[in-house]
Order: sequence, then C-alpha cells, then structure tokens
Amino acid sequence: MPARTVLLLHNEEVGWLALRATLQHYDDTQIVGEVTNTDAALHIAGTHHIDLVIASDSLSGVSSQAALAAIRAASTAARIALFVREASAAAMADFSELELAACCAWNELRSTKAIVTVLDAILTDDLYVGTRAATTAYHYHVARAHRWNTNTVQLSPLDRQLLLLLAHGFTAREIADQINRASHTVENRLQELRSRFGAKNSAHLVHLAHRLSLLHPWDNDELGERSP
Repeated sequence: MPARTVLLLHNEEVGWLALRATLQHYDDTQIVGEVTNTDAALHIAGTHHIDLVIASDSLSGVSSQAALAAIRAASTAARIALFVREASAAAMADFSELELAACCAWNELRSTKAIVTVLDAILTDDLYVGTRAATTAYHYHVARAHRWNTNTVQLSPLDRQLLLLLAHGFTAREIADQINRASHTVENRLQELRSRFGAKNSAHLVHLAHRLSLLHPWDNDELGERSP
C-alpha cells in the first residue's frame, strides 16, 4: 500500500519540529516537502501526488488563503488541515471554499501529546477542532465533521428540531406550521442559526443541517411527518 504523502507549509519552527518528528513515526506516511512559500509548495504539488497538506494560517508576505487555494487547484485530491492562531467566524469565512479537513489551534503545537491527538484525528479522517478554536471554528467545520463533539457544539431542543426539519426539506413556513410557532419566530431563529454557524445563506444552512442530522443521533420523534 503506498504511503500517504504529506506537505507541510509554515514559516515558524515553534511546534513544527515535534509535529514533523511525530509524523515520521507513522509507517504509512511520507513527508514529501516542508516549505515556507507558495512557489515551493506549488512546485511540490505539481510534481507529487499530495494526500494531505498541513498548513499555518499565518505565512510571511503571502495570504494563507491564497496559497492554499493555489495548492488546492494544483492538487485537487489533497485534504487540508489548518493550524490557526485565532479562529473566528469572519476569519474562517476566508477558508470556507477550501473544504478544510480539520482546524486546529496553535497551542496544540506546543504539546507533543496534543500533536499526537491532532494527527491521529487528521490521518483517520476525523474532524479535530483544537481547544482555543473550539468555540468559533466549528461555525464552518462542523459541516464536514465525521464525529459529533458535544463539548464543542451545544444545541437546544428547538434548534435541533429546526435543523432536523430543515434537513428533511421543510421550508421555514412549513416548519412553523409543523411546530405550531409563528413564521417570524422561526425565521428569526433560523437567521440566528445562520449567524452562529457562519452560514453564508439559507442553502448553506440547509447543507449544514443535513450534515448534522446524519452525524448526531437526534430522536426521530423530533421530526414530524411532512404533508403530501
């Protein structure tokens, strides 16, 4: 079985030495490059098959979003894991088109144990959101999670019901009728959920809701029967 190929993209040494050393302990993983700029990264992406890119969100003299977008275009199969200094809905919106595989906090790079946890999650296709990023980064990343983390996202019974109905194709007006609430109440709550999850529009929230309904073991009793 061919080794998983990994490209590292960063411009700092703090934590990355330990991350690199940890990666080298995986028999099925090969680091094919460790670079600090877009040109070098694109060269490697153009000459190697890249399975995973692990990157920093703060590169000297270049936008990390632009750099990763260029790498994504050159190596469409690559998954991207991002270490962020400060995660916010606004900051994560810059990376939303990249379909990131994971978002990790910078402080996770300062603990070898945390790095092992992060890498295990990334390499086994599990979402991992680091502690500093947990309260905000999930706005985008929960849509692509493979594992529900109840410590990261808490939803009220009403929110669960709204999202579950939304995921099953109900409109806001139909949801209001279904749960016997005023239409404007449902609309306002859905708008709050769009803001909370960093959804760009209603369609994005529907996508999020669909992913959440598949990931979280919600009680089916929360879902009413849609009228024919």
